[in-house]
Amino acid sequence: MRVINVEQLKSILANLPSNPRIIASGNFSAPLTLLDAAEQVIPEFKLHMLNAHGSGIPDREGVTYETAFVGPAMRNHARPWGFSHSPK
Repeated sequence: MRVINVEQLKSILANLPSNPRIIASGNFSAPLTLLDAAEQVIPEFKLHMLNAHGSGIPDREGVTYETAFVGPAMRNHARPWGFSHSPK
C-alpha cells in the first residue's frame, strides 16, 4: 500500500477521466476525506454508496448519486438517488 497525503490524492483525482464513478462505503463509514477531495477537484462525477448518510457527502450539481439501496437517512433528500443504478 502506498501512503499519500491529501494534496497527492487531489492530484490523482484531478487526472481521472471525465465523469468518473466513485464507489464509497455508506453506513456511517464514508471516506469523508476522499469525498471532500473529490468534491474540490472533480467537476462532475457519479457517487455510488450503499445506505448513505448525509453529513459530509458531496451535495452539488455535477454529482450524480447512485445506489442499490437508499437508506432511511437519504430517502427524503432534496436531490434524488438513482435507485436503479448499480455499477457495471
